Amino acid sequence: MTAAHCPPSDRKMVIELCEALDEHNVDLDSTPLHQYVDPEALERVVNSVDDDFEITFRVEAISVTVTPKGVQTQRRE
Repeated sequence: MTAAHCPPSDRKMVIELCEALDEHNVDLDSTPLHQYVDPEALERVVNSVDDDFEITFRVEAISVTVTPKGVQTQRRE
């Protein structure tokens, strides 16, 4: 299953990331996002780089890719 989220300009990327993970039933209450990635640092990097970047990391069995177009997730078993 793949999910793609294109965040509106007035919403933060971290919110979109949490919503995308929620669609994969990742319980961020029992496994906080900061155990996988520093959300504040990720937000700073995304907001400070040019329009051509790709950041990929895993949260549980979910591959997460952040690009200028938004957040993409894919379950990896």
